[in-house]
Amino acid sequence: MPAVDRCNVILSSLQGLIDFHQYDSGFTIPNSDFVLAMDVIRCMRLLAHIALTYAGEERRQFEQFSKWLRHEIDIQATDPNSASAQETRERDVGLDYGLLLAYIEGPLEHSKLAAFIPSTPDSRALAGSGPRYDVVKKALDAFRDDQEIDADLLVLDSHFQELQRHCNGLVSRITNWLRSGSSMNYRITLETCTMATWDMRMIDEDLVATYVAVVPRNRPSEGKLMMLDCQTSNAYCKQFDSTGYIMIRLITHLPQ
Repeated sequence: MPAVDRCNVILSSLQGLIDFHQYDSGFTIPNSDFVLAMDVIRCMRLLAHIALTYAGEERRQFEQFSKWLRHEIDIQATDPNSASAQETRERDVGLDYGLLLAYIEGPLEHSKLAAFIPSTPDSRALAGSGPRYDVVKKALDAFRDDQEIDADLLVLDSHFQELQRHCNGLVSRITNWLRSGSSMNYRITLETCTMATWDMRMIDEDLVATYVAVVPRNRPSEGKLMMLDCQTSNAYCKQFDSTGYIMIRLITHLPQ
């Protein structure tokens, strides 16, 4: 459950960022994808809580059964005609017969945990694609009343696979969105001559700006400092010599 809670916190944080960027151009991740993923987490938290409740109850019952079984083994291990056997039979081991009988009648033959964690490792994908928290809640109520239900609705692994599918889709779409904001489908020609040396720096101003300095090989006394404008996809060139900057011109980008 702590892992499920951490996953819910991460998804909530991402959902907040999505709300902030939802009006950005090129943003195509709907908020409904996060709603569906968080709905699966709600189902997993509910099922895990019920499963832990049953596990605690059956553990207490099994402790009484184990204590009774140990007592019976001790009795069978002694000579039935000896005094120690009689003492062993009469010894009070502090059994709660209510829990003992409940374990024999229930979990000993069929544990309720099998509905949440089946012994067979393979589980089918859940049908449908919409929110199903209310459906799972009704299935749990029917399970408590021993009514017929869709068994896959209570299997934790089925919901885990569903959550994994949603998260993989979200990660893929977020990655594609971030990649689209950092990739360029065009080229910018900065200089066509042979360069003697060049250098490039990214400087964090109001916006991150990229500066490129080049020195032509055939004109070593001259140089150019170019600033790449990521907003307009253009480059502004400041040409300079030993006395300083002498001109500024716009280099338009060329499509591939």
